[in-house]
Amino acid sequence: MPVQKRARRRFPSGHPRCPSHQSKSTTMKKHIVIVDDDPAIGELLCECLVESGFRPSACKTGAELDRLLGNGNVDLVVVDLNLDGEDGMDIVKHVARMETIPVVIITGERIEEADKAIGLEFGADDYIEKPFGLREFIARIGVCLRRPLPEIERKPERIFRFSGWSLNMRLRSLHDPAGVRCPLTPNEFRVLSTFLQSPQTILSRDQLSRGRDAGADRLDERSIDVVVNRLRRKLRGDGQAAPMIETERGVGYCFAPSVQQSVMQSRMLASEIEKEVAPTASFP
Repeated sequence: MPVQKRARRRFPSGHPRCPSHQSKSTTMKKHIVIVDDDPAIGELLCECLVESGFRPSACKTGAELDRLLGNGNVDLVVVDLNLDGEDGMDIVKHVARMETIPVVIITGERIEEADKAIGLEFGADDYIEKPFGLREFIARIGVCLRRPLPEIERKPERIFRFSGWSLNMRLRSLHDPAGVRCPLTPNEFRVLSTFLQSPQTILSRDQLSRGRDAGADRLDERSIDVVVNRLRRKLRGDGQAAPMIETERGVGYCFAPSVQQSVMQSRMLASEIEKEVAPTASFP
């Protein structure tokens, strides 16, 4: 519907419709992010949130959500589990690991009770089942925002960033510049993490075979060459002329890009805490 232009009126300072007052109140509004690949639903929920005094943002993928979370000041995330081409449960689990903000999931009409339980175990704070009313939607969000966050153990999260890529050491997850996850084998992760901890430094095959884990089995030189070639193919972007991993003949290899390292505190679920302290814990 087209918006009709109105004559501009001036309001005194302190009036609710004064621009300065509105700008201050806007910064205090709770920021709610909707993750839904249906534009009509996203627009409807955002309009409802605006009318209820919230500041909404809408996105369609986990990568778009990551960019919003990176900007900070997100107070709650709503995730529709029925996304095309992406598992909503993975997004819920990722947010629960990385953030301390509440997560509300939107489920299908005939979702099994076990799936609801899994969503809550993965870190969701509440769920809304389709079809639902907008008053219920706002009410559940309000309850989650008023609910005090539980004391959850935190663990340092080391992330290496290079040429738009990022590697999360604890999650062992590599993401390309577009935010798409790139799978890594255990040996690929081991060699890449060794490179990232000593960038722009020539490393021998022997150093790469030992890596940073003193208790790990050594890789033979032939295996190192195979792993390096696989990493080159995975890290080569469109139009990139030179590989990130350069060969130093007779010596070894060198990771050419500059690398930035950051450490953040991640939120750990109770099930993950049990794995961390268990003597037989296995890591992905």
